[in-house]
Amino acid sequence: MKKLSGSARVLGIDIGSVTVSAVLMDSSGKMISQAYLFHHGKIRECILSLQKTIDFSSIGKIAGTTSAGFNADRVHVFHPQVAVIAATKKLCPRAGSILWVGAEKFMLIEFDRKGNYKQARTNSSCAAGTGRFLDQQAGRLNLSGIEELSETALRNKGGIPDIASRCSVFAKTDLIHAQQKGYSLEAICDSLCKGLAKNIVDTLFCKEIPAKPVLFLGGVSKNKAVIKHLEEQLN
Repeated sequence: MKKLSGSARVLGIDIGSVTVSAVLMDSSGKMISQAYLFHHGKIRECILSLQKTIDFSSIGKIAGTTSAGFNADRVHVFHPQVAVIAATKKLCPRAGSILWVGAEKFMLIEFDRKGNYKQARTNSSCAAGTGRFLDQQAGRLNLSGIEELSETALRNKGGIPDIASRCSVFAKTDLIHAQQKGYSLEAICDSLCKGLAKNIVDTLFCKEIPAKPVLFLGGVSKNKAVIKHLEEQLN
């Protein structure tokens, strides 16, 4: 590990259950390049492939989240929630709250009127009804992944079936029934996205509208179909 100089760069990296996120910054904190990749369980290979978009030769220090299990002697580790709050304060200081939805967990972080941390609510340890749930259903529907599932859901113009969003086992049965009843693939995908949005709202918001603006983070924030249903359910 090289000693950090005035011109040395910092690599920030987060390894989640599904993706690897990385950003290269200069000593002032300005972002130079970034990457977001699905690792499919091959984490080492995925990190090495970051060299295609990020220059490793100029790295002076590495910062990572504690969830990644990095070697503390070589990497400065930070709690994911603390890292998210710090990034929000820097990039979106007016945020009233943070909705963070990942592959296995989702969380609502709230700030008071002065912008100070107030409280956080999260789901249980079960991954049902999270980004991982949608990924599983995409596989069952022979789709390439969550991106294709989201795009398919947005094309739906008709009604949608009732599909359990809190249990993968029940969801499988409901998917089969929906297909037997003649629901289109678009309708089924739309129902899955709506179910995830409802699960988030019921678990985190307790019928209360969070302080605005709400900053939406995590892999599911890239799912436009889930965003549409969240906006409808929260007005």
